[in-house]
Amino acid sequence: MLLDNARRTDVRLWADNAPFDMKDELKKRGYRWSPGGAGKRKAWYRDLPEDLLDEEMLYLNEHIYPRAVGVLPTDRFNAKVRYSRRV
Repeated sequence: MLLDNARRTDVRLWADNAPFDMKDELKKRGYRWSPGGAGKRKAWYRDLPEDLLDEEMLYLNEHIYPRAVGVLPTDRFNAKVRYSRRV
């Protein structure tokens, strides 16, 4: 199981411009706040397996954003990138 997880590609989904009053809902869903700085986005984000991305986008469009959003920014990474000091 450890090797399977190490080989898996994960996605960091950024909920850019999410309404402020939805912050508690995002927290309940497992989103974390990034305050920005050092080239990072200032937005809520959640790391999830790549195969759950479509399901999470559907949730955001139905429950968080007042109007459906097309594509939100994502970052793809694996264990090598996640645990590297160089990134």
